[in-house]
Amino acid sequence: MKTEKNIAKAIRDSLRLTFENREAKDWAETLLPELYTVEQYEIKSRKGSWTVYKRDNFVLPYFLEEKREAPGNGFCAVYKREGRPKTFFLGKTDNSTIIDKTAAILSRKVLEQRPLFSKPPKSLTVENGLTYGLRVGLIFVIIVGTIVAFDYILLPKFGNEIGKGLGISFSTEVSIENYQSVLGAFLDKIIRPEHMKLLNSFYTLAAFIVLPILAGGIIYESLGKWADKRRTKNFSKQAFSFLFGKEATTQLLAEYKLIEEENSKTALYERLTGLEMNTSKDKFEQIYNEIKGHISEG
Repeated sequence: MKTEKNIAKAIRDSLRLTFENREAKDWAETLLPELYTVEQYEIKSRKGSWTVYKRDNFVLPYFLEEKREAPGNGFCAVYKREGRPKTFFLGKTDNSTIIDKTAAILSRKVLEQRPLFSKPPKSLTVENGLTYGLRVGLIFVIIVGTIVAFDYILLPKFGNEIGKGLGISFSTEVSIENYQSVLGAFLDKIIRPEHMKLLNSFYTLAAFIVLPILAGGIIYESLGKWADKRRTKNFSKQAFSFLFGKEATTQLLAEYKLIEEENSKTALYERLTGLEMNTSKDKFEQIYNEIKGHISEG
């Protein structure tokens, strides 16, 4: 089932080069063979590779049996580049087709997206949509400015007129030596004649420069969210229930710690029972948690 979770951003966040992030990923990778023991295989990508670990009929070994869930299948995929783990995703399925398709989409659309001629553009994301839009608006203004400069070169005798609100460049009327500007010819096709007078002032000119930049920023800020949704639009429905990036890493580490603690409880209980301790498992866990709490406070 699809959610509002931004999967592309979750993957990008996990790629950030922080010490904590890198340490967590390195540790998580070492735990995979212990937590996913049934099968593993590799998926090659353009710049790196995915190693997929699986497990069948897995049950978290809770000390209290009533906490245990029904056995289930699962997997964890780790993306590596230059031998180092970069990001993870995991879920409850053993369907290799879904896993492989998810890895392929993440590689092509997020981790290894080509910088040119890719849809959506590589630099258009929810984090930098505003910056991208401002850049688009600035490029638009530069193009218009270049066309106006072209008119100025063609009409050197009338430089003063062009400087006064760009009366020539923003005019659709042929009034100077039967010359119609390049920009004027374009505006003639998209703007009604009665609205053209608004362009003949520095105030309008300033708005014409500033507004495209601001509009670009506003529009592309929202388009950044749309772009990230497009990156994962071909995911299967089940893939939207997977954990990605830091969520996957956190889940791996938490699961390992839980297994260690539950196994320790079981081993300690069996040892104390052998020493003729007579108490129920429920009572023992309550005592165990109280002792643990006192130790933590100390």
